[in-house]
Amino acid sequence: MRNNERDVHISVLKTSLIVLAVILAVLFVLKVSQSYIKKMKVSDTTSSVLKSSQKSTKKGIFSLKSTTGRTIFLPGEAMNILLTADSQDTPVSGYDLVFENLDPSITLTDARSLSDSFDVRVVDSKKGWINGGLQLQKNVEGFTFDSLDIAELTFTKSGQGMIDLSVDFKPGETRDSNLMQMNPPQDILAEVQGITLYTGSKMKLATNAIFAFPNTDLSVTLKKVTLPEGLCNDCSTQAHVEIRKGKEVQDLTFLLGGIQGKITDTHEMFGYIFETSSITKEGIEIFSSPLRDTYEKQ
Repeated sequence: MRNNERDVHISVLKTSLIVLAVILAVLFVLKVSQSYIKKMKVSDTTSSVLKSSQKSTKKGIFSLKSTTGRTIFLPGEAMNILLTADSQDTPVSGYDLVFENLDPSITLTDARSLSDSFDVRVVDSKKGWINGGLQLQKNVEGFTFDSLDIAELTFTKSGQGMIDLSVDFKPGETRDSNLMQMNPPQDILAEVQGITLYTGSKMKLATNAIFAFPNTDLSVTLKKVTLPEGLCNDCSTQAHVEIRKGKEVQDLTFLLGGIQGKITDTHEMFGYIFETSSITKEGIEIFSSPLRDTYEKQ
């Protein structure tokens, strides 16, 4: 009888130990699993941050500017525009510049590379599409643009009016403007800055001379020219001009030189834009254009 009781007691003890061992094993597995999951979350978060950081540092930039600083030209005159690129310390292998909805009166007549490392060609003159390709024999590891003027584009326009040179760029698109990273190949272009130009007319005015716009009630009169005294490099050259439209009169002062070293000065008045890059003791040369094609038909 005693033997049976002892056997039962041993059996219960063994069962209790087994149950306790199973419980401890389950608790251990749960603890290890929770630790692993936490590490995975931290790893995923770190990876996401790194990917985001890497992505944010690769933001290429395209911008356009006039080679002379002028924004108003005569119809048919060559308009030379610089393409500036910044690849944000990332080596690149090539690029495409495409303009958005280029007006039929505007033609891209020429494009030339300003970098010895790239060849440039006009793909479509009516769309304003150029392609730049790296000369691999010179730069097998790619080339980095650091706010560099990489190409000069020449446009012409027939007729007067505004020229909207907006760059065609949409993130994720493949048939628009791009700046291609060397390795791995991917588009890093993130920002584009176009330019607005005009075609219009030119006038040369001596003091008290009047220029009257044909078929309008608009006129321009040069009232006075003020030149710097002596050898003052920081002083500005000024031209005081009167703009008259019907009975309305506005006075404008054009400034060149000065501390900022201005090479052009531009003003808007009565639906027109006026610009000068030349003021001398003999007078002033002014380019003007309607701000929209509909303002003036000549």
